[in-house]
This record gives sequence, structure tokens and C-alpha cells, in this order.
Amino acid sequence: MLEDAHGELTRGFMTTVKVLSSLFELRGGRLAGHSRRVADTARQLTHGLGIEESAAQDVLLAALLHDIGKIGLPDHLMEKSFNTMSASERTQMMTHAQRGEMVLMAVDQLKKAANLVRHHHECYDGSGYPDHLAGLAIPIGARILAVANDFDALQMGTLVSRPLKPSEARAFILENRGKRYDPAVVDVFMAQV
Repeated sequence: MLEDAHGELTRGFMTTVKVLSSLFELRGGRLAGHSRRVADTARQLTHGLGIEESAAQDVLLAALLHDIGKIGLPDHLMEKSFNTMSASERTQMMTHAQRGEMVLMAVDQLKKAANLVRHHHECYDGSGYPDHLAGLAIPIGARILAVANDFDALQMGTLVSRPLKPSEARAFILENRGKRYDPAVVDVFMAQV
């Protein structure tokens, strides 16, 4: 009976996470399905990197919720590619990682995922945001999310000025190996995705 109750709580929690994840995607447009695709890619990468199951679960949760901090941003920002935004628009957009962390920290089971959400835009060379972490100082889950998120964003056209074909998005990821992305994550990405 205790096992059944635990299973029901776990299913209820995951359903709640999926509902939260879909809230942002209700805005429609090219964002529909983004979190699910990022989660699928992140899952492949965690398996390929041999990440232990509990840490892989945190990566999956973070992938599903990584854009929750964008909920309060204006619609016109959601339709622009990051590299076509003005400096003030970029500053506004760049708050979403911290805002997402703040929202998720209220739920004990999401605190580790919240940390990954905060750091999913950090770059391996230290040029990312919000904390300008570099290399192994960036949590492995956030390094995984960076590749998974950008692969989909490149194909949607939300990172660069036009949507890229999958082969072009893969080339972008490879070109930024060791700069924007962790080389080990990129190597698994290139082999598995």
C-alpha cells in the first residue's frame, strides 16, 4: 500500500511538472513542443554520459521547466531571435534563467533542477550568463541543457536570425565545442543525436 501511494505521488508530481512546462508553450508559435524536444535530447545525453539516475531525473525536470522564467516576458520578445534583439531586449531576456530558478526553488523536489535552470545559458568559456561560470564550474546538467536547448533553438530560429536545418544546427554545436559548449557533451551529442 505504501509503495502504491509513493507511485501515485510520483506520477502526480510528474504530471504537475508537465502542466507547468506546457504553460509557457500555451503562448503558441514556434515555442510549441520546445521543452519536450529539449527534454528528449537531454535524456539521450545523460544516458550517453553515464549520468546516475537521480541526477538524470534532475536534468529531465530542468529541461521540461528551463523556460518557465520567460512566462512574464512580453510576446514581442518571444518572436525575436536572440541575436537580433537590442541590448535592452537581451538584458530583459537574460533574466529568465534567474527568474526560473526563483520560481522552482519554492518546491523542494525541484531545487536541484532550479540550479540547472539558472545555469543553462552559461558558456564553457565563461562568456555566458547569469554568473559567467566556466568549464567544470558549470553543473554538468546545465552543460547538457545548453547543448540540448540550443540544438532545438537553432532549428526554431530563436537563437540565430533564421531557422537552421538539423545538419546546420549540429555544425553550429560542433563549431562551438570548447567555447560555448562542454567538449565531452558535444562529443556524446555528435555520436548520439
